[in-house]
Amino acid sequence: MMVLMKKVKLLATFDAIAETSDVAAKDLKLVDDIKNGKLDKINAGKTGSYSGNGERALLVGQLRNTRFNIAELKSRDDFKSKDKGVNLDLVNLKMTSNASGSTIEGYYKGTISELGVSNQEAKRMVKNQENLVDQLVIRRESVSGVSIDEEMTNMLQFQRAYEANAKMISVIDQLLDVVVNGLLRR
Repeated sequence: MMVLMKKVKLLATFDAIAETSDVAAKDLKLVDDIKNGKLDKINAGKTGSYSGNGERALLVGQLRNTRFNIAELKSRDDFKSKDKGVNLDLVNLKMTSNASGSTIEGYYKGTISELGVSNQEAKRMVKNQENLVDQLVIRRESVSGVSIDEEMTNMLQFQRAYEANAKMISVIDQLLDVVVNGLLRR
């Protein structure tokens, strides 16, 4: 918008600091006259005066449906380039689209869609990696790890063997008691 007004030496609508700023959206603000309610200072017409038929405003409004290669725009000169931007005629206030480009809205929607697809793909990859790691852990445990069922079976076997040995020692103790105490009584 600033480009249009500089050509005919009109009051700028926006403060010029946004043109050179790295964070233009943050620094974009209206000039003080317009901010203070002097709306008659806005030139929306074709002529150099502040009154007009709204052709400039219509040109700005056409930006919504104008196609250009947004991703390739790096400077103001790129915007006016026929192969990247739009064909901009500041004398007759006409703008023609770049057929291979996209509208601002289309570009924004496409970017959001790509972001959503990338997000879903990343989540799916994380889930697949988690499943793969789980399978590898199970496989590692099956090869070198301890099986709970097998260990429980072994523990029961050892417990039964211990009980049987304890019973046998108890029987031998009783036999020895009979032999030793039986000999002493006679």
